[in-house]
Amino acid sequence: MYPIISNKGCLLESVSSRSKFEPRQKSSEIRLSLQTFTFAMGEEVFIHCKLLAWDPNGLDSTKKACHFVEGHGWELLDNLAQSNLCDCCESKCKSRRQRSVASEKHGMVHKAVIGPFTITDLNS
Repeated sequence: MYPIISNKGCLLESVSSRSKFEPRQKSSEIRLSLQTFTFAMGEEVFIHCKLLAWDPNGLDSTKKACHFVEGHGWELLDNLAQSNLCDCCESKCKSRRQRSVASEKHGMVHKAVIGPFTITDLNS
């Protein structure tokens, strides 16, 4: 497993690449651009996601979308003035008390798997 987003919404791939969260076109969606990296040719890749939907007005250190911008540090997608919510991206973002999905009042949780993607070389 290779984590892309971890720590309650930190885009880890953005630290060492040009991966980033894209500006929202709709408040109900988050888009991200991932700089590609090399896997073995012909290898099948699956992306495993744990998705949490929340009201963008209710951001906290457990509900955020942060990416790293060289020369600026961690930035919050939805409100740069609240980028301090991303301060924990370099360490461990503390979780609020666990609740079951059925009693989740501040968002909905869903698990999904996308794939398989097969890695090919476009130059051959």
